[in-house]
Order: sequence, then structure tokens, then C-alpha cells
Amino acid sequence: MRALLERHHQDPRDALRAALVTAEQRGQLAPGADPGPTADVLALLAYGVNLRSRAGADARALRATVASPAAACCARCQAPPVSP
Repeated sequence: MRALLERHHQDPRDALRAALVTAEQRGQLAPGADPGPTADVLALLAYGVNLRSRAGADARALRATVASPAAACCARCQAPPVSP
């Protein structure tokens, strides 16, 4: 079971890390943002959003929760506006 759970985390984490490495190469990653740990945080955030969503959390509140960390790792973007 442990191996299955690790793979369930590792696959999206690896995909996020690859995207962040590409962003870093293009100068789109915030200075000091390390693709590995940032990918871990974003993967964990995605799991949390999934759980909160299943529990009936408000979609707008979830978007606002995600906007800040997403913008923090982006060198040239700001948090996207939260729409209804």
C-alpha cells in the first residue's frame, strides 16, 4: 500500500517538476524557487484542494487558496483573479 501511495504522489510531482524546470529555463520561475520542493508543495496543494472539494468546499474559496502559492512561484505573473 505504501508503494502505491508513493507512486500516486510521485507521478504528479514529477510532471509538475518537469513543468517548473521548463519554466525556470524560460525565466518564468521566481528567483530562488527550487523546482523540486515547489513541485512537492503544489502536488500536496492539489491533494488538499481535491479533498476539500469532495467535502463540499466553495469553488471560489478553493481558487483563492490556490492563487497565492501559484503566483509566488511565477516570476512574471500575479495571482489570477478569483471569479465566481
